[in-house]
Amino acid sequence: MQRILDTVLAQTPTILIVLSILLGTIVIARRLRVVSQAAATRMGFPADIAALAGSVVFVVTLLVGASIAFAQGGWGTIASSVMAGLGLGGVVVALAIQDVAKSYTAGIMLLYYRPYQVGDEVTIAGIRGTVTAMRLHVTVVRNQAGILVHIPSNVINGSAIMNHTRSGLRQQTYALTVPRNSAFEGIIDALPRIVQALPLVAAEPHCTASIADMQGAQVTIHVVAWTAAEHDDDGSCRTAVILAIDAYLGTQASTTRAGSQVSKVD
Repeated sequence: MQRILDTVLAQTPTILIVLSILLGTIVIARRLRVVSQAAATRMGFPADIAALAGSVVFVVTLLVGASIAFAQGGWGTIASSVMAGLGLGGVVVALAIQDVAKSYTAGIMLLYYRPYQVGDEVTIAGIRGTVTAMRLHVTVVRNQAGILVHIPSNVINGSAIMNHTRSGLRQQTYALTVPRNSAFEGIIDALPRIVQALPLVAAEPHCTASIADMQGAQVTIHVVAWTAAEHDDDGSCRTAVILAIDAYLGTQASTTRAGSQVSKVD
């Protein structure tokens, strides 16, 4: 018992030195985390990436401080073993979660370049909807059926991204069905000018009209127009275009007017 007590007393200065270095490392690591996070924010990085940078600096500082503490305590072999174990463990964990790591890495790039943001209407990997959340590993999109779709960041990084909101314009397509024996060539020529003249329709890109289908006694014409996003959301442009097309059809022959239908294509 006396021998154990003597050993502890002999090691007390060393233990105090190690504890002091470890406590100092924790204080420094916390301070460096705050500083690095603030620096990343000032450089224009998103909040998620800035927080990640701060956490990485914090962990690295702790590891370096622990190594120095063990070395000062004369426990260099222990420090080397711990660092080697951490390195080997890191390799094993990295191999086990490489798909997750790819997703997080892709998420960092997405958060940095910001091809879209929460609230934007986008098409990602063939899925169209509104972005409701952006995280490092996943983006959440509410599709047109109201279903929440979680798209991994590595899938997004390898696919085309269409942002329908960023330009401020929305494309609208209207389907007009007229009898085959009507003068539909004149309708195709007239409708783009009529729709383009409406105040809620954007000047660019230009409105177009073309035959989409021809079956039996019916011809389907698609009229494509562009409008500001807010006019598409509240339906005001849709109403104006349908009324303008209907008014034009009212000036045509009775056979054309009687057999015609117009609707917006989703």
